[in-house]
Amino acid sequence: MVYAGRKFKIVLCGIGGDENFMNDKIRMQIFSESGDLLAQRKFYVDWDGAEMFELSYGDDHLIYIDQNRPNDYKRKVSMPPTWLDWIRARLPLVD
Repeated sequence: MVYAGRKFKIVLCGIGGDENFMNDKIRMQIFSESGDLLAQRKFYVDWDGAEMFELSYGDDHLIYIDQNRPNDYKRKVSMPPTWLDWIRARLPLVD
């Protein structure tokens, strides 16, 4: 993925949900071209839910769906990630 002329690698990893394909916990990590972790988010996806999971890419952000937040399920990450995203990625209790 390229934002503002810089290349980024976005990695999604799921740990699996229950037998109904619900509550699959996903970890999304955003790396620089050189491999430095810049941002990390953890969220839930229900694969059989009404709203299917997909990343949406804007000019300066990407949007992911966190179905653990029913009233505010669309979440945003600034691209390129901010210094606060960099700090959040290193503090495991924050996310």
